Amino acid sequence: MKTSSLLTATIVVLSLTANAAPECFKDDFSKTSNAWRYGNAIHPTAGSLLLSTHAPEVTLSPTTVHPENLSEFRAIFKWNFGAAEKRELRIGWGKPFEFSQFSESREQLAISTAGTVTMTADGKKTGTARIPVSDKGDAILVVHRLADSVVILVDGIETSFPAPVRENEKGGYLTLRAHGLERGKPPLKLQHIEITHEGKQPPKTEAQRAADHQAWAAEKIRTNRDKLISFKNQLKSESAAGRWGFKTDLSINPGLIKPNERINMAFHCTGPLPQPCEAQVEPDFLNSNPGSPQPLPLHWQKTEEGFKALVTLRPDRCGNWRVTWKIGNEQLSRVFAVADRGYAICRFLITNDHALNKPNPDPAAHDAIHDAGLAADHWDGAEWVSPFSRSPENLLAHFRLRSELHHRWGDNFMPMCNANWMLPGCPDNNLWRFDDRIQREGLKQIAQLWQMIGLGSLDVMASYTFGHSTPSIARSVGVKMLDSLVQWQNWRDGGDDNAWLINQWGAPTVPYYVANDDYRKVACKRGIVAFTQATTSSCRTYYINLLEGQPQLCYLRRRHYQSPQTKGDMAETMNADRFETTVDLWLAEAKYQPEPLFLSIGLENFVDSPDWNEANRRGVRYLCNQAKESRVVFTQAAAIADFYNRHYRHQPETWFYWPDIYAGYVAGYKPRKIPDRIELSNHEFHSLHEDGALVPRFLWDYTIPWNEPIWDDQRNIRQKFGLVTPTLLNATNCVPRMVDLSGLSATVTFETQPEGVTANVNIDSLRDLDILPLGIWRIPLKAGTCEATKFPRNTRFVPVVDGSTDNLHGVLVCKNVLKGRTAFTIQFSGKSGQPLEPCFHVGDDVRGRCFYRPSGTTAYVWLADECKRTGTLTIRIPSGHKANLHYNNGQTAQPHNGVLQVKLDRAWHHESPMITGMTAAEIQAGAEFQADTDTVKNH
Repeated sequence: MKTSSLLTATIVVLSLTANAAPECFKDDFSKTSNAWRYGNAIHPTAGSLLLSTHAPEVTLSPTTVHPENLSEFRAIFKWNFGAAEKRELRIGWGKPFEFSQFSESREQLAISTAGTVTMTADGKKTGTARIPVSDKGDAILVVHRLADSVVILVDGIETSFPAPVRENEKGGYLTLRAHGLERGKPPLKLQHIEITHEGKQPPKTEAQRAADHQAWAAEKIRTNRDKLISFKNQLKSESAAGRWGFKTDLSINPGLIKPNERINMAFHCTGPLPQPCEAQVEPDFLNSNPGSPQPLPLHWQKTEEGFKALVTLRPDRCGNWRVTWKIGNEQLSRVFAVADRGYAICRFLITNDHALNKPNPDPAAHDAIHDAGLAADHWDGAEWVSPFSRSPENLLAHFRLRSELHHRWGDNFMPMCNANWMLPGCPDNNLWRFDDRIQREGLKQIAQLWQMIGLGSLDVMASYTFGHSTPSIARSVGVKMLDSLVQWQNWRDGGDDNAWLINQWGAPTVPYYVANDDYRKVACKRGIVAFTQATTSSCRTYYINLLEGQPQLCYLRRRHYQSPQTKGDMAETMNADRFETTVDLWLAEAKYQPEPLFLSIGLENFVDSPDWNEANRRGVRYLCNQAKESRVVFTQAAAIADFYNRHYRHQPETWFYWPDIYAGYVAGYKPRKIPDRIELSNHEFHSLHEDGALVPRFLWDYTIPWNEPIWDDQRNIRQKFGLVTPTLLNATNCVPRMVDLSGLSATVTFETQPEGVTANVNIDSLRDLDILPLGIWRIPLKAGTCEATKFPRNTRFVPVVDGSTDNLHGVLVCKNVLKGRTAFTIQFSGKSGQPLEPCFHVGDDVRGRCFYRPSGTTAYVWLADECKRTGTLTIRIPSGHKANLHYNNGQTAQPHNGVLQVKLDRAWHHESPMITGMTAAEIQAGAEFQADTDTVKNH
């Protein structure tokens, strides 16, 4: 096509619009604006509007042009196809809502790279035309929508298509969509758009626009009701044909108890009782010395549907208990947990595992859990696909295996209920953007669906995008727990404002009662409970893939699972010792907790990676093996919620001692080593303390009202994907807002006494403080022997133990601290003990961190940041020691002639290798770093 043709078309239409148009909207994309949106994302960048695989569609915002003004219009579209492949630019108008899908546009034009223009109206083709397209993919379309026709103008020649005459025409939204895009290929570029109309409606306000979105959602809720009817009819037909449902059911309630509490079991059978029919319970069945299996007496009662038998127990032994029921050709298995102080209570959460969506998969995480005789929590397995967008046949196909796992093992499935899951076709994923009535009706529909397909009551719902009103709404429809929070995460999980906007700072990483004024805040009394996707520390503020409680993130997802160069590395599996170290820390710290320590293990493999799969399975096996000798039990989310409401009037106090289990790794904002941290939470506050600092780095007060935004878009502290730079955080810009401790200083000194230690505390504050937790580090007493025997009335001491070194630390909780100087002493009694130092260095070039574990010591070594050289760390092995070297890629090495040589450079497999069998002091005493000759010259 010649350039002159493009200019001619433009000039003709410009003269037309100049004579006739009272209102003209022009956009050359020289500036970013909110004129073109997909959902709540604003996509134009300076210079052009890009339609890509990530964002292939945009709608003209009603805040720019009121949709009722587009019953008749004239428009120019100038664009570049971006590639020579078979692509189409589709232009549609007349869809009823901004959030409606492109297919709902009453009239559409499709323009191909070959220049073919195809017109459709109400789903029927009404004609074709051609426009010129340059060799470089440039094109211009001039279109005029009249009352009874659509006119295409090319080089002054009109092509007219008949269009329906619509009575009481109120226009509709104008939408652009690109088809035929491929990932990695250039986007389609809109370069100029001009729309002229004679409508009189002023642009809508943002408030009116938001109200329209609620109206769209209400319409979706209505169509969901129709879907439920079609699902119900399909289920009825399949059940009658014997292709859906089960004739047996086994339920156990509660699933988590303290010793000597009552367990209720209900056995149900529809129709005659097949043989054999026998049940037994296995006390503490994962222990290396389990209790003897006991038969359960089944006294059957006749019911309308068949038979039922009820059994009660009062277990007096802590541990994991398993009930199995053999009936006919099947065996059902259920587990319940008995735990008390000193125990870790763990649940497995499978978020999205590709194995559940493919035929004949390799053994996956859920198989490892079932091999151990346990049950898992799951998402429904399709967080991007709403069940209400499925056909009845597809819905049953998707949930068939899930229904079978629920029936056989007691696995629980929860909806990953973001907006796009509840409202099919929703371009915005954020549930909190929709009104209470929409959320309530949507949850009621999901609860009906769960009962219909045999997944039981909707006890648990997951979401990344809860709103502050969601907890009370969920509780009103019977939900016990809000699941899959990602504490310490604060970022835009995706590229725009339709993506999950997640800020869940402030919430504790343990189960907690949810406050009414903010879902991240702990309530002062019982209520609905929230729990984390995977137990994690504040390390996640540095990088999104730092997540201690998820075994397939042991190498932080830095070896790309799809790259031909890296996908065979098995980096997560080969570094699973990081997760195993975390487990050892948790179990050691659980012994010192005032109540059981609740843990969540996240298991994820949405990319069908053999590495992720094996890392997950290895993590499951390691944890289950700990139950042989350690105090760890396994349960599920709904049982945890029930346990909380039976046992705790308000939030129990829990602490974690967090070393950097990723020591030596650098990613995102994370340096090679971050400070050890103490995290403390209760019904009054949540604090985080960094090694050596008395004043907390983070402090949220739960006793005061909160009025905090769910998401804040502070561009000055956010980087790519909305990640927050941790060093820029303070009490004034953190959301939720922290307690302002600026200008506060504190010191503590220890004086050793014959029967303990005296701590002298000084606090200088610029303001009165209702509550002030202070970190106390390296108390020279043995863990488990320390007691605060003398302290001021307005203080209390919380002992904290490092699960690796057994070093004693603590948090001194001070109330009603007055402005100015406060000085006091605390007397500790206990056995004397000197803290171990787990960190070490070899000269100026090498750093290291040692972990003391039940299986022996492990140490990680790495080059210091300031070291510009590579080289070899030579370690002399003491006589009688068995030391081994493990590189990140799985390669191992052993000592030779009493010397272990460790290669250190910036290659991924040499980044932070592990040495087993030697303590920090032993490595430091017998090690020497020899730089490579070539790097010495370069340096």
